[in-house]
Amino acid sequence: MKGFVKILEAIIACIILLASLSYFFTSRVQQSGWFDAALKLEAQDALTVLDKSGFIQDWIRENNESGLKEKGKLDKMIHETADFAVGVYGIPKSNINVGCYDCSDNEKKDLETMLMPGTRQAYEDLESGGSFELNGRKIELRVETIDEDDLKNADIVVFFGYKSLNKPKINELLAQGGGIVAIANLTAGQTNDGIFNTIFNLSWNSGGSGSSNSVFNDITDPRNVSYKIADYFVSVPFRVNTSYDHEGEFYIHGNEHTIETYYNSTGEYAIFNTKYYEEGDIIVVDDVPVKVVRINANVSLPEFESVDLSIINASYEFYGLPWDATTNKIAKDKKTVLVSDELSSVKANYYITKYGKGRTVWIPEYEKKYTDINQLLKASILWASGEEFIIDDKTLPKQYMEVSRIINDNGVSYRVSLLIWRIFY
Repeated sequence: MKGFVKILEAIIACIILLASLSYFFTSRVQQSGWFDAALKLEAQDALTVLDKSGFIQDWIRENNESGLKEKGKLDKMIHETADFAVGVYGIPKSNINVGCYDCSDNEKKDLETMLMPGTRQAYEDLESGGSFELNGRKIELRVETIDEDDLKNADIVVFFGYKSLNKPKINELLAQGGGIVAIANLTAGQTNDGIFNTIFNLSWNSGGSGSSNSVFNDITDPRNVSYKIADYFVSVPFRVNTSYDHEGEFYIHGNEHTIETYYNSTGEYAIFNTKYYEEGDIIVVDDVPVKVVRINANVSLPEFESVDLSIINASYEFYGLPWDATTNKIAKDKKTVLVSDELSSVKANYYITKYGKGRTVWIPEYEKKYTDINQLLKASILWASGEEFIIDDKTLPKQYMEVSRIINDNGVSYRVSLLIWRIFY
């Protein structure tokens, strides 16, 4: 009997021991990862097919930002238990929300005029004023007056003159990929105020000197911001209003020139120095090639007559960006956009937040009628807007996989990514 009891005690002890071990050493079932691998392979194949067929290029050019799903292409290529979003990187959105921060009504109207074509105004037609063409895509800049609480709702914020900014709210805008363009003359103290010194990456160069002209800092190295903004510069137009006696003013090297619009039964023309030009022609003004982008001569109210021109020389010299002993003596570095001897005439910053997002551009105050600098302003806004977007602003889950493909469309390169995730876990 005693032996039986001892055997029973031993069995019970073993059971307790095994139960204790199972508590401390639980087995874990690990997923093989084959489903994720197969899903990524499907996504990569889908991008390849859509690229080779030219569908992605057509979709981007047509600004059909939900076309990939509307036409059922990706829905049929991706596993039915997965969802996805499409990200585009390296080109600007087709519709960019520009917030004119703390602007008066006149400043907002000035900004809209400076960015024409591309902005909508009540007194002009939507077709010619509402967009401009950039490498085959139509881009529209939607200008709205905003205050401090609206910063996060803009793709890019523009303001005139020095302002004391709310740094946490500025950082919130930058963290989501937004940008800022400041058009302001700055003193040494303002440059070091904590916003312009850090977020705009400006430093004062008391001993530096500039000249009367400025040029792009570097148009040979694609890694530099000046290269990218210069590339946009030669691709975007400025508008000349010719509705007053069919003649309007534009500026090259700070000098005023006039151009006229005219139409008859054979077509619409721009007239410069008594010569007639059609859309696509090149006018040489002070040895600078200027392209006639669009002529709007045969119009009726509420439209107005105009001609869109574009300086197509990346080596162009800018005049009218001021500096003196007390203002705008900004040091130059690799983030300088325009350089004037030892100083930066226009300065950029990027990779501002800890996640590498956010872009800023500083431009000194200039005569708003200078159409050549307005062309530069538009190019700077395109770059500062972030050059990336998620289609339909779709909210992403915390965990997703990404596959990408570099797309080339007539010399313009950008990256398209499929962001995919499983619906059920």
